Amino acid sequence: AVLCWLWADRFSPCLWPTGAIVVDDADAAFVRSGTQWDVGRGGVGGEAQWAPSEARSGVVPVGDTGQLNGVVEGGTWRPDLPAEGKYHLYAFVPYWVNGVPDSQAARYLVRHADGERLVVVDQTLHSDRWADLGVYRFAAGRQGFVYLDNLTDEAGFCVWFDAVLWVPEP
Repeated sequence: AVLCWLWADRFSPCLWPTGAIVVDDADAAFVRSGTQWDVGRGGVGGEAQWAPSEARSGVVPVGDTGQLNGVVEGGTWRPDLPAEGKYHLYAFVPYWVNGVPDSQAARYLVRHADGERLVVVDQTLHSDRWADLGVYRFAAGRQGFVYLDNLTDEAGFCVWFDAVLWVPEP
C-alpha cells in the first residue's frame, strides 16, 4: 500500500524533509523544569507533555531551564546542529482531548546566532500540525535553542511541549 500525506501546506508528524533535525520531548536534547507536568497521547513519538498555563507575572529567567529551579514549567529544545546556516523552525502541537483548552498565547523563545526572538503561537490553530516559528541563522553545535514555558497571558490553559524541527534552508 502507498501512503500519502494529503496536506501540501504542512509536514507529516511522522516524516519530515531530508536533512531536518527533530528534537522530541522524549529526547535527551529536551530539558524541562517544574513539577506540574502531564502526558498526552499523540504527537511526534506517540506522546507529548503539557502543563497548565499561568498568567505572566514578575521576571523569570528565560531560556536556561537550569536557572528556573522549578519556578515554572519550562522546556528547552537544544539540537546539535551539524553546520552553520539558516534553518526554518517548526514546533509540533499535538491533538489530544484532555479536557483543558489549548493555549492561545504559547510564547516560544528562539535563540539563534543573531540574537533572540519571541514567537507567540495560538496552539488552538495548530492542533496536530507544525507551527511555523520562522527562519533564523544558527551556528554549528548546541548554542542555539528554542525555549517555551507555561507563562502566558491566560491562566488554566494547556501549553503543549512536543517536538521542534530544524529544516536547513538552501
